[in-house]
Amino acid sequence: MWLSNKPNRLKAESFLRDMKRKVMPTVFEKAEQLPIHKGGHPHPHDIEDNKMVDEGATYAVQFYNEKMQ
Repeated sequence: MWLSNKPNRLKAESFLRDMKRKVMPTVFEKAEQLPIHKGGHPHPHDIEDNKMVDEGATYAVQFYNEKMQ
């Protein structure tokens, strides 16, 4: 009965929309929150990053060699 009135229905719609936005952030809001500080190119003196890049490259070469043999 309460939602049969148009003003009440509009209030309920806006309330539910706001609550949904608070509970489930949109994709764009999530993308802005990503902590990407150094994406792509590791610094030459950053040992941990260089190890990770080296391991990734070694894995690809090792996988290729295993498939070819």
